[in-house]
Amino acid sequence: MQFMPAPPIAIDRAISNFNRLRSPEAHAEFIGFDNNELYVRFTGVFCQTCGVLDYFEDLIFELDDKSPISLAVVDFEAEDELTYQVRYRITYQKPSCAR
Repeated sequence: MQFMPAPPIAIDRAISNFNRLRSPEAHAEFIGFDNNELYVRFTGVFCQTCGVLDYFEDLIFELDDKSPISLAVVDFEAEDELTYQVRYRITYQKPSCAR
């Protein structure tokens, strides 16, 4: 697996917004890219009754509506009871002015 060193601005902004709204209950950390997949580590105490998958999907909703990037959860793995690594599929859309 070979990762890019930094996320695009849209993903960086989405992670920052996620952390601003949900930390310390949940915190997202960019791990890297591999092809068209994004890897993010989530840590925190999480609301177990809500389901941790909701937190992973919340990051998707933090992407700006005008962003050319959309995400879908592919899978996730628990590293321990307070840490999860999530793999997202990245889809790139052409800007509306390019159509």
